[in-house]
Amino acid sequence: MVEWDPRAYLKQYYSIPYIPDDSRALLTFLLEQLNRRPEGYERAIEFGCGPTLYTGLALSPHVRQLHLADYLPSNLEELQLWLTDAPGAHDWSVYVRAILEQELGRLPTREEMAARETELRKKVTGLHLADIRQSNPLGSPQEFDLVTSFFCIEAVSPDLSDWETFLCNLSSLVATNGTMVLAAVRLCSEYEVLGRMFPTARVDESDFERILPACGFDPNSLVVRAVPITEWTDEGFDSICLVSARKLR
Repeated sequence: MVEWDPRAYLKQYYSIPYIPDDSRALLTFLLEQLNRRPEGYERAIEFGCGPTLYTGLALSPHVRQLHLADYLPSNLEELQLWLTDAPGAHDWSVYVRAILEQELGRLPTREEMAARETELRKKVTGLHLADIRQSNPLGSPQEFDLVTSFFCIEAVSPDLSDWETFLCNLSSLVATNGTMVLAAVRLCSEYEVLGRMFPTARVDESDFERILPACGFDPNSLVVRAVPITEWTDEGFDSICLVSARKLR
């Protein structure tokens, strides 16, 4: 594996003073899917979260417990800095403001922004080391009402058959009648982070439509969208897939 630096990744993709179009499209889609279930979710997990928390800020009002899982201890250490409000933690205020603005239809107050950060810190009830290559990615069988994973499993191996296996491994975490929400870079073979190239499985919406029913999801529940992205063309991708599905078994 190419050496990974969480701080370098945050610097390149999450330190600009606005929301890039891939993150904005993802957040819009995620909030749309969450609002389809007004009662919310008891247990949720974001798998392969990396060192990022922006989607957790959108998830927190809709879940009672949020677990975060990643393969790399360094990513979880980066999350822990923010969750404990430690000096040097990454500043997610640009995303807090944008998420609340979309929810409220107006600019949020400082108090509303602080309340959302406090809410997320309270609702994150577990940080887990995880390996999507395993049939039990968390090390033992567990199920969640909501499973999210964004720009993760396609980056583990460039082999499409591996990606198919990983997607079904991830699906094992979804409870019956539970929901999975995904995002992936689309038709991308590799992407760049501060001069280093990271290979990815080259997937598009047809791959999700083909594999998810075989992993136990209701084909009539599938929402799969291809969204063009202009922000990161030089980094290796110009579109993303956004996916939601409900599990039958």
